[in-house]
Amino acid sequence: MYRKQAQQSFGQWLQNVREIQEKKRSSFARALGYSNINKGCKRILRWERGEQDPEVQFHEAIQQFLSISKAQWAEKRKEYQALVDLQSLYSQAFSGIVVETERLLATHHQLLCAHLRTILDTPNFRHIQLHGLLFSMAYIHGGSTVQLGALIKTWTERHLRTEDVWVFSGGCSPLSGSNRLRGFDIQTKKTAGYRDLFPQAASEIGPMIMRCKEMGMGFSHWSLTQFLASLGIEIPKAQIYAARTLWGEYDFHTATLTIKDQVYTFPLQLDKAQQFHPTQYHVEPSWDIPAGKLVVGDLFTGQKGVYNGERWTISDIDGVWQSKPGYLVDPHGTPILRWTSDIPTMVQEKLIAIWRESLQSPKPSSASE
Repeated sequence: MYRKQAQQSFGQWLQNVREIQEKKRSSFARALGYSNINKGCKRILRWERGEQDPEVQFHEAIQQFLSISKAQWAEKRKEYQALVDLQSLYSQAFSGIVVETERLLATHHQLLCAHLRTILDTPNFRHIQLHGLLFSMAYIHGGSTVQLGALIKTWTERHLRTEDVWVFSGGCSPLSGSNRLRGFDIQTKKTAGYRDLFPQAASEIGPMIMRCKEMGMGFSHWSLTQFLASLGIEIPKAQIYAARTLWGEYDFHTATLTIKDQVYTFPLQLDKAQQFHPTQYHVEPSWDIPAGKLVVGDLFTGQKGVYNGERWTISDIDGVWQSKPGYLVDPHGTPILRWTSDIPTMVQEKLIAIWRESLQSPKPSSASE
């Protein structure tokens, strides 16, 4: 969103400068060195519409043709880069949650397996979403994101395991037998990618996908971090940011959210794990068709593209919010809040309410008023 906003803002500025000087795109294209003027005009049009950012090799020629000073150009590029960097922060929040999930599974797999019965008997534990983990099998079963109960049960039944490696994500082709998987070495606890780990990966991945689907996409108020904290594992507080500003923090061990001077407590302790609370969350499968690629549909699942995980949304009076691993997106499509560790969905809902209230609160009058 922020990258697109940066491109559109910069492109609109370029167009305004060109039109004020009454210069045509055809002349602009010649100044850029295009012999095919039509091709050059199309590229300039993409810049001005914010569909692309001008490549570095064109920067000097653009400045010269539009008589833009180095200082003015540098200022506009600084504004552009600030928005691009902000977008990168949200992308890093997503990848950070995935890395955290993999690390926690690698470090605490024995503890989780020891609590299998508790996990399976408690919907709030069984349906904990392991963000970023996905199993897929080409053309046969589609794909499925991974919930804690399905993965731990599979491990305890000695599937998705070799003597040294336990697998938590990946895919295979039942036709060629090739498989690309991610897992961890049980001795070093290091996560890594593995190529062709199983000679018959379909017999491991297929049952896992079906188990995930049999359990359903059920909903959990908890997260893996919250569950491990309740078992006594030290989990650092999650820091919550509004753009680049530290906005609050969440303590997994006390299940408390602190925003400025306000403290909010949640029923996210072991003795309250069986409780289920009304929620505005909605979860549905998300599919995507990669540009320029032919995707064969799945006759068993009705798959129309590549499985892209679940789409988590929260509906309230302002519209539909999206919940991504690591951050929230408002109804306008703008990422607004991000966090450093996987906070429970119940806390995310509260963040929306607090954020909305903060926008509606009257601002103090200035001295000049």
